[in-house]
Order: sequence, then C-alpha cells, then structure tokens
Amino acid sequence: MKRELDDLSVKELIEEFKSKYSDNEFDLNENGEFCIIQSKKLKAIANFSLIPKGTVKNVDGKIGSYLFTGLIFDGQKTTILPEIEVLNKDIATKSWLSNQIPLGMFNMSGTKGYQLFKKFILRSQSKELIDVFDVERSGWHYIGEKWVYVHSGGTIGETDKNIRLKETESNLKIDEEITSKEAFLGSLDMLNICEPKLTHALFSLVLVSVITSPLIQNDIAPKFSMWIEGKSGMGKTSLSKMFTQIFESLKLVHVYDHKKDLTKNIMNRDCVSIYDDYGTSKTKRIADLTNEKIEKLIRDIGDRETSSNFTVRPEGMVLFTGEKFITMGNADIASTAGRVVRVQMDNLFDKKQTSTYDPLKVERFNRFKEGSFLPTSVVSYLKWMSEKLNSHFIESYRRDFEYYRNYYSIEPNVHSRQKDSFAHLTVSFNFYLAYGLEKGYITPEENAIYGEKAKNIFCELLKQQAVSTLNQDVQTFLDALKALIIQKEITVTVNDIPYMEQGELLGIVDRNKKTLSLVWQSVYDKVVDYILFQTERSDFIGIIKLGKLLREANLIYRSNDKVTKPVTGLSGRAIQFNTEKFPDLIEEIVEINKESTLNTLLEEYALDHERNNRVEEEKREHKINKRELKRLKNSLYENSKDS
Repeated sequence: MKRELDDLSVKELIEEFKSKYSDNEFDLNENGEFCIIQSKKLKAIANFSLIPKGTVKNVDGKIGSYLFTGLIFDGQKTTILPEIEVLNKDIATKSWLSNQIPLGMFNMSGTKGYQLFKKFILRSQSKELIDVFDVERSGWHYIGEKWVYVHSGGTIGETDKNIRLKETESNLKIDEEITSKEAFLGSLDMLNICEPKLTHALFSLVLVSVITSPLIQNDIAPKFSMWIEGKSGMGKTSLSKMFTQIFESLKLVHVYDHKKDLTKNIMNRDCVSIYDDYGTSKTKRIADLTNEKIEKLIRDIGDRETSSNFTVRPEGMVLFTGEKFITMGNADIASTAGRVVRVQMDNLFDKKQTSTYDPLKVERFNRFKEGSFLPTSVVSYLKWMSEKLNSHFIESYRRDFEYYRNYYSIEPNVHSRQKDSFAHLTVSFNFYLAYGLEKGYITPEENAIYGEKAKNIFCELLKQQAVSTLNQDVQTFLDALKALIIQKEITVTVNDIPYMEQGELLGIVDRNKKTLSLVWQSVYDKVVDYILFQTERSDFIGIIKLGKLLREANLIYRSNDKVTKPVTGLSGRAIQFNTEKFPDLIEEIVEINKESTLNTLLEEYALDHERNNRVEEEKREHKINKRELKRLKNSLYENSKDS
C-alpha cells in the first residue's frame, strides 16, 4: 500500500492539505487546526484536523472505511496523529472520535463541529485519493479487472492497486535454499513416497485448491472433498500435511474439537483445510454432533456455485482423515459419498503391520520432510498462474475439463459427481506439468509420461469409488464374511462340486436355486469375533437386528417371514442369501471348491502311486528272496550229497 503521507513533517502535511483540500470554506491554520473561513479569516473549530488519505473498499468496490492522517495542537506544539481508520457504518456520528482522538476538542458544539467535518469529508471524496482494497482471506481476488493472489507477505500478480489482507496467518511457506526448478522436480519425486493413488490424489488436491475461487467465479466449481481412510498410527496426518499445507501456519482442526468452530475453518480460501482424525470420538453424543457438521460441510462444498444462496460460500478444498468413512443413514450415504473422493491410506509408520510396513517409505518421507519442495514450487506456480488467469486459462481449463469428464464417463458404476471430481484432479495436474514444461524443467517426453501415468492412476482410483448404499454395519459384516470364506476360516461347499476337505461345514451354495445357505448363529459368531479383533470395536449389532437389515436390503430369502430355516446338509438353522447379489463371492467359493477337489485328487493319486510302488517293490523283493532261498537249498543239498 502506498504511504505518501506517512513520512511528511507537520509543516509538509499542512502544505499538503492547503494544496489539495483548501477552498473558500475550509482550511488549516499554522498550528494544523481545522478551520472554517469567516469574513476571509480562519476560525479554528477544533484543536485537531483530519487529512484524508483514502478509502478502503471491498473487491466489489463498496466503501468499507475511511483512512485519515491527522494533526493535534496542545496549545504549544503540533503532533502528527497515528493513522486513523473509521468504518463506514461509524462515520455518521462523532462517537468514534473518543476512541481514535481522545484528546481532541471542539471549539463549538460538538454536534455542529462534527457536521462541518462530515461536509469536508464528503467534499474530499471528489479529490484524487488512495483506494485501498480490503480482502478478508488470502487467495485469488478479482480486483481492477485482474486476478491477484493475496497472502500475508504481499501479492502475486501484476496490479497497481493497494490491497490489504485482514488475516495475518497466511504467510506462504518458501524454502529459500532451493531453486524453482529444484522445487518442481522435488515435488514430482514426492509422488514416489508411497502408494501412487494416495500421493497423486493428495498432490492434485492441493493443485485444485490453489485455483478454487477463480474456478467457482467461472462456473467450473470443484464440488468435492477428499477423505483419507486408514488405521491410527499409519501416518495419515503427517502425509496430509506434507502434501497439502502451503502456509507457515497449518490450516488444520481436529474434527472433535468443538472449542474450535469446524465451519469457520472451511472459509479458508484457495488452499486445503484438513479436518483430522475422524472416528475417535469418546462419546456417541460428540460423534453425532460431529457427523452432522461434517455432512453439512461435504454438502455445502458439493453444492457451491456462484449463484448458490449461501450466507458464506466455501472457497477452498477440504481433506478429511479418519479411521473410517462418515457414519450416516442408508438414504444419505450414496449422495454424500458421491461428493467425496475416498482414498485408502498406505502404511508409513506402523511397524506392527508387518505385511505393509516398509522402512524405505519412511526414509523417502523423512527426506522430503526436511525440505518444503511442494509449497516452494506452488509459490512459483502461482506467479505463472497469475499470468495465465489474466489471459486464456479459464477457457483452456474448461475445454480440458469437458474432455476428461467425458473420458471418465466410461466407468458405468461410479457416481456422476465422481467423474467431475476426477476431471478436476486430472486437469489441475496437467496444468502443473504444463508450467514445468513451459519453464523448461521437464521435457515434452517427460511431460507425456507423467501425464499418462497420472491418468491411469486416477482411472484405478475412480473404479474404487463405487460406494455401497448398504447400512455400514451390513457392509462391514459382508466384507468380513467374504474375508473369512476366502481364508477358509468358514467352510462353504458347492452342491454340484465334490468337496473332500475335512472340517466343520457352515455353508452350501446351490447354483440352481441361487442360494447361499449359512449356519446363521455359528457364522454370525465367527464374523463378529473377526470384526471386533480387526477393528478394535467393543461391540457389534445383534444377530436379530442384522437379520432384519439384511432382509430390508433384499439380500436374503424369507421363509414364512422368518430369517432362518433348516437346510439339508447343515447342522443348525440357516440363513439363505441370494447368490445374484454376490456374484464375485460365489465365484470365489466355486474356485475354492474346485481347487480343494483337485488338490485332494492329486494327493490321493500321489498316495496311490506311492502305495503301488511299494507293493511292486515288495513283489520284487519277494521274488529275489525266493530265488535266493532256492539257491541256498540247492547248495545245501549238493553239500549233503558230497558228504
């Protein structure tokens, strides 16, 4: 912001006033007191004066406040007052004077004196004053027909406007030790820290976030959030912060910390706000309150448009982390899940999970933790973007967005909203590559390789977004049931395939009748024990309620309006699932049975072969022994004759 009046002396300020504002009605005397002119003589109406500096406006040009410098005379000496800012709503009355100029005094009625001041202020607005544009949040703002990125350290982009940011905790994180090229290439290397679907999703989320408000203003709003799911201790928060936080101060809140307003955090503009650690509430009441707030946040982001009737419209991107996805009713889960890109966390730090722990991942993570490659690169990217936004960026983005939205439409089983979400992730990633290509940081061949790899990864991740509309407990039960059957902890046969393994039989598939019959109580007990062990839950819904939910979801056959019935070949009452609802599971069961039958036959063949070999060997030994015995007898006979 320009500060022309700040370095002037008392004498220079008086001269500035006289040259710019003096007329036949108002002026300053040699002491800097505000005067009216009567009979061609100066008459001081107060021991102070206000010298207009400018007005503070919002980005729409509406005046929010007035800026003044001022002088005050104590009878002997004139002093320059600190900068004075008066809100537009307060300037109508003189009450603000007692706070801003407590030692100011009128030489006439205060009301009449202030009326004269207001007349002067109104007249001064026709003069050439400094316009200061106030913005509430860091991020992109369209000021003077140009896009300008505002942060606590200044602005990015060409502008001749004076812009002031109200918030103070948005200093961009920059590592001065690395160049823009090193930062860019280092950021791409971060994609190799762990599972590519996870790193690419987080990487692209921050790239979408830094252009969110321009996209909203141009009716291409990204209408999705992201949710990272994984067990505690795997590194969800640490990895999320590394990939998404571009400021020195974290934009992060714990989802159960109701001392902080969850809704307030969503107002962060053109950046990623993290809502951390879902699924660890200590009471049901807190869980319910949090679910309600989070679901509203997800829907608010999913419905944002420039024309939407929001009191406050979210203008950044949101990342949730948690041990599980948000709990909600059947009617809401499909709609809400369609507004969220769900990504499974890769195991970074949990050594107890030996099958997924890899110290090389930790080593790569620690290497990038030491430097701020991605935030530093984002700063240079924003400078590049400031030029593009003020030319043809939006048209190019819209064209590419439409292309990838159509491209991802080949996936038939995914919510239509998800295809838009993945189009945004892909296009934002490609524009970042375009920045690197234009700067000469990567070659055209490398650009093509990175882009093709990202597209294939996003295709895989999109396929994983197909969300069950089942009750969450039902889905958890079915997932655990499938796992135990595949692990052969629950034995299920197919009625037309011989099954020769030993063990307790708990299920039968009848492919003609399209039924999967399971001994209900025994299977329920095994599955629930597995769920409690795997999730560290303390309880699970009861068998009666689960049966009711399965029936309501039309997954099982009814028998005289009962959940279970006797089934030949099984000991105990059985529940009968409709096999058409679980084609993949039935295929797994069939393969297990075929494999088991083949293995058994091979084992029996091997045993028979070994037995036959042993018999033949015994026969050969018998013949040899018989010949040897005959030879011995003949030898004894010959010896007896000789004697």
